[in-house]
Amino acid sequence: MELIILGSGATQPPPRPYCECNVCKEARKKGIPYLRTGPSLFIKDVNVLIDTPGEIRLQLTREKIKRVDAVFYTHWHPDHTIGCTIFEQMNWNLKKWKAIRATKVFFPKGSLDDLRKYKLSGVIDYAIKLKTIDAKEINENSVIKFKRILIRPIKIGAVWGYSIEEGKKKILYAPCDIMDLPKLKLKNYDLFIIELGWLRKRLKGKENELLSFYDILEAIKKFKPKNVIFSHIEENRGSHKELKKLEKKYKRFNVKIAYDGMKVKI
Repeated sequence: MELIILGSGATQPPPRPYCECNVCKEARKKGIPYLRTGPSLFIKDVNVLIDTPGEIRLQLTREKIKRVDAVFYTHWHPDHTIGCTIFEQMNWNLKKWKAIRATKVFFPKGSLDDLRKYKLSGVIDYAIKLKTIDAKEINENSVIKFKRILIRPIKIGAVWGYSIEEGKKKILYAPCDIMDLPKLKLKNYDLFIIELGWLRKRLKGKENELLSFYDILEAIKKFKPKNVIFSHIEENRGSHKELKKLEKKYKRFNVKIAYDGMKVKI
C-alpha cells in the first residue's frame, strides 16, 4: 500500500501571510519541506483522497495525480474542507454545461450537518445539485472497500479518523483534534499518521481542548504502533529542521516528521 501526504500543514502552515518570523522566512526561501500546505492524504493504490484543503488543486498537480475516484472527509474544519471547489473543477464541463462525472464523497455522520451549521456547506450543496459529487453518509459501522483496501471510519470525539487496511496491514489516519485518541481501543497498527500536537505541556483555555505532543506520546506507548508520522503541523511548532530533532530524540518510537509530498509504503 502506498500513500502520499499531499499536505502536512494545518490551519496556519508556514509561511503565513505577512509573517516575518524565522520559520516563515525560511519556508518562503527554501520551499518544501519547510513550506507546508493544508492537510490531505492520497491512497495511491485506489485513487482515494482524504480531505480537501484550500491548496488541493495545486497538491494534486504537484504530485501528478491524474485521477481521484473517491474522497473522504474527517470533519468540517475549513482547513480540511474549503478546497471542495475541486469537484466542480474536476467534474464539470463548461463547454457542455453539465457534469461529466460524479466523485463519490463520504461524509462521516454529522459532518454535513456541521458544515451547514457553520455556513460552510454552500459549495458542497452546489456540487450535489450539479451532480459533480455522489454524497454518502457513513458511520462507525461502515466498511468501504476499494479493491483489496478497506477503509473504516473511527470516531475520535467530535472528529473522525480512518483505519486503512490491506490484509494484515493497518494504518490509522487521524490528523486533527484527537482529544479522545487515548480512550480508543487500537491494536496491531503498522502506522499512525496523526497530528503533532502542542510542543509543550497543556495550557489553560482553548489550548486545553487539544492534546499536547506529550499526551500523544503516552497514547503511542499504549497502542504500540510500529511506526508514527506526525503531521498537521502549524507554523508555531517550529521549522522542519527543528522538528527533525524529535525523530532522533524519540527514535525508540520510530517517529517521523511529515512533509508535503512524503511517500509512505507499508
